[in-house]
Amino acid sequence: MFEEETKKVVIKDFFKRSVIINELDEALKFKPNSLIGIDQISSEKLIEHNIINIEALAKVPLDNLPKIEEVPINILTKWVKIAQVLEFKKVLKNNNIKLLDKL
Repeated sequence: MFEEETKKVVIKDFFKRSVIINELDEALKFKPNSLIGIDQISSEKLIEHNIINIEALAKVPLDNLPKIEEVPINILTKWVKIAQVLEFKKVLKNNNIKLLDKL
């Protein structure tokens, strides 16, 4: 039953297009600019710092953010936190853990 429910859940608040939750593993491999708020130029700057996808963005430590002149630190922090939420959601899904429907 849990698996059937998760197949119907769509995460659209973070992405420029709707992503079905059973595609979340694949979605974490998307380039950073697939997230709402990250434009192509900012995405390229992230890639220059070896942040090639959303999964890599989630692994950036908040206390050691790269210095990207074109991206204010508070915006970069927000992007990392969004990526971490998506990564956490993937972990929950992969372990069949259902904590909050609205996470």
